[in-house]
Amino acid sequence: MTLSNNPNKTRRIEAAWNREITQRWSKFKSAVGNIPLTALTTNADDEEQSNIDAFIAAFALLASDELLGGNGGAWQNEYQTLSYERSAERAIESAKPILTAEQALFLTAVIGGQLSYLAENRNELKFLHTRANDSLNKWVTSLISEVTNIVQSGLGNLPDKQLIDDIKKRIGVSESRARVIATTEVSQASQKGVINQCKIMNDTLDGDFGLRWITVRDSRVRHLHAGWHGQIMTVKQASVNVGISPWNCRCALVIVRIGQQSERVKLRFDTERATLLRQEKSTR
Repeated sequence: MTLSNNPNKTRRIEAAWNREITQRWSKFKSAVGNIPLTALTTNADDEEQSNIDAFIAAFALLASDELLGGNGGAWQNEYQTLSYERSAERAIESAKPILTAEQALFLTAVIGGQLSYLAENRNELKFLHTRANDSLNKWVTSLISEVTNIVQSGLGNLPDKQLIDDIKKRIGVSESRARVIATTEVSQASQKGVINQCKIMNDTLDGDFGLRWITVRDSRVRHLHAGWHGQIMTVKQASVNVGISPWNCRCALVIVRIGQQSERVKLRFDTERATLLRQEKSTR
């Protein structure tokens, strides 16, 4: 079986998002080392607690500025929007072989290079943006809370350097979680862009277009999604399914005509699906 580890064709967008994550978290970890800990030796009295509070306040402000960008994580929005735009544009090109020449011209005219599908789905993109930003906010809040515990329990018991090292290790967890957001939301934006393009085609071409679910085809694909590999879904079905277990989903959707799958193609996807399910079962 030929492996495809990026069926959404969004590798460059996800890589750019992850580069920014690396830059932000590296700068943050470096700056944390500059927050003074020298006056903190124990937390036995009010003066020491005041110093602890000052450290945590400085840490929280730094996290807001560097990790959230001072705007609730909205720096992530551009990557989702770019993925949505590109997936919709690619959907048009990939669908042309199943269209007549007249339909292809008409579809191109409907889109007209104006990204009308994007304008019509501001709410959909707003949902994606809000979910990603809320997730990042949640994980940064958790980071601040856990660092507070590290400082409270470690002062007077650990050298300052050990405390900073422990804090930076916990920051690494936050960075890893940010990468989960990137993987998930780039894929979600791509999937939703293709779904919307299929809907436009059904509305404007009076066609019977559906969406084929394509997995990455490796042992990491979750059982539910492996079972969908190669299946053809309606717009409504696909819209529901992309919201089921979305985290770390790498699956893609391809526009097809419903009812026009050859036996040869069906057999190929049936074989791939069975292989995927065996792989997934063997890794449990």
